[in-house]
Formats: sequence, C-alpha cells, structure tokens
Amino acid sequence: MINNGFLNGLVQSLFQKGKSSTSQIENQAKPDTKGRSLPTVKFDPKRVHNPEMAANIRNNVQTIKCIGWCIGSENTKEVEAAVTRAAASGRNIKMLTDELEHTYGITRKCASFIACDQIEKATSQIAQREELALGLVYGRWVHGRGGKHPRPCHVKANGKIFKIAKGMFIQGRWVLPGMDINCRCIWEILLPGYQDFKVGTVPKGYKEVYPELQKCPERSPEFLYGILD
Repeated sequence: MINNGFLNGLVQSLFQKGKSSTSQIENQAKPDTKGRSLPTVKFDPKRVHNPEMAANIRNNVQTIKCIGWCIGSENTKEVEAAVTRAAASGRNIKMLTDELEHTYGITRKCASFIACDQIEKATSQIAQREELALGLVYGRWVHGRGGKHPRPCHVKANGKIFKIAKGMFIQGRWVLPGMDINCRCIWEILLPGYQDFKVGTVPKGYKEVYPELQKCPERSPEFLYGILD
C-alpha cells in the first residue's frame, strides 16, 4: 500500500533516484477531468531480463497454438529469445514480426499476429511487476477498440476498476488487459489523491467481481480466420 510520505514526493523522489529506482513515475499524462496532471509509470524494457519474466515469456509462447502450427513446436526456444529481444528493445513489434517472417518463412499476417500477441502479454506483465513494486494497487480497464471482432466481456470491462495484482475476474478467471490472445486492452493506474479516493480506501465503483462480466456471448472465431493463409 502507498503511504502518505510516498505520495507527497512521488514524482520528485522517483525522478531523482533515476536508474536505482524500481521504476519511474512521470508527470506527463493528460490532465484528468479536474485539470490535474496524472502521474504515469514509465515503461522500462530493460526489466524484461530477469528469471520471472523469462518464465512468463516461456508460458506465453506455449499458449499460442499457431506458433506450433506455422513455426513448429521444436522452435519455441528460439521464439522465446526473439520475443525477449523485441520486448527489451521497447515493444518492437515490427522487429519481432520481421524476424519471425524471415527466419521461419511464415506469412506476414501470421508473424504479425504472433508478434502483437506476445509483445502485448510481455508488456502487461512488466507493467504489473513495476506497478506492484511501487505499491500501486488499482487500475482501470481501457478497451483497445482496435479489432473488428472485440471480446464482448472486454467491451463491458471498459472503465471498470480492478486490482493490479489479480487482474479482472472475467468468465470465471482472473485476467489482465493484454493477456488474452491478441488482446489490445490496456489499463490506467489509479493513485490516491488523484482519482478521488484516499490512501487505505477503495476507489468508488470498485467490485471484486462484476456479475455482468461472468456471462458474455462467445467471441466469433472469425478473428482467427486467415492468420495461416
């Protein structure tokens, strides 16, 4: 939990610590509805090089079946290394897409699908780790709105508050934005004193479980059509 001392010098103290801090918070976000600038956690791609993230990336690669279909399961180690390089290069989706396409001779569409999926997963996990290390507790789901076939439950989750440590409880499981296959959802962090709730209290509207997110229509499988063409 964030204490008052931490909040009072949030931006200045973390900026001064620089590289020695777990992460940095910058006062560069758009103002909120009351005209206040909201601090944001700076994404540090170098944090990808640690045992926890290595295990996460390994699990992420194993969850996307089209890697086995179009690249071959025997190449998963090489794919894991490629994902790590791209994540450490600052969410370099193009770099990963190019490497997958040229190394394995797969279509651009398939390479792009894998690259986007894996980088989004890694980004979410790095952000979660960084934010928890800072003592941040709550986030607000922001729907990606980028696909033609959005997940109905992700659309309904837009604007809802969840605990960063657990994610949102959707259809019987905990999930972070960006962790489902090809999910482009993100989240914004909530800070006491900036989003109208105090240290040690719960943000207005927060629920552990939202009933409306437990029964949603199944997403059309059309979002997978053509990937392997």
